[in-house]
Amino acid sequence: MISKGILLNAEELKEAEYLLRRLGENATDVAEGKDYRWIGVADDGLRAELVTEIITGFYKFRALEQAVRVRYEGYHHAAFLAALLSFDGEDERRSVRRAAKRFDCVSPRSLCAFCLPEFEGVWQEIAALGNRLTSRCAGLAEHYEIISFLLGISGNRAPKVRLSTPDSKTIVVGSHPYPVADLTDDTGKNLLIAALTKRPSGIVLSDPSRFDPALIDVIERLGES
Repeated sequence: MISKGILLNAEELKEAEYLLRRLGENATDVAEGKDYRWIGVADDGLRAELVTEIITGFYKFRALEQAVRVRYEGYHHAAFLAALLSFDGEDERRSVRRAAKRFDCVSPRSLCAFCLPEFEGVWQEIAALGNRLTSRCAGLAEHYEIISFLLGISGNRAPKVRLSTPDSKTIVVGSHPYPVADLTDDTGKNLLIAALTKRPSGIVLSDPSRFDPALIDVIERLGES
């Protein structure tokens, strides 16, 4: 009998760390080999949700990062990538969940390659849209106008996001804590990306004095603080 869980390649260390943080004390079944790491997740709905986060988070971000031309560096670029990442092209999340529920043991990489090959094209189209828009920017002001347009934030439905500390691995959306995925090697960028992909009505810094002024500048440019 195949145990229910998620199978990652050995090099998918950030993905594994994210899953373990999401599972918390429930992450009791973990097995490792030379080329793999298996993390047990018995609940079908939770397993499908975690696989969705891996594919539409880590995999999609890397595809966009490689395809989107860098117009502005640092947090400016991270905010732009976050806006593109927030697009649920072709109802991606529902497609992943539906596909993941077909299997007791799921390899996100294999699922993406064999069951959802159209995603690569969808992500390239999103990147192409981003490149077309940013190529027409006259400056940072227009850069952020495009980001706000892409996010399409609705103040009536969007939650507020709270960032507690610069090195926090968690953001609070409304009243619910969410682990932050390490999509980059910069904790500030990871926080910004995690916050913006929630399309928030506002970003609240618990202790602004502890945050990088460059990050605060980006938040203020978006009119989110």
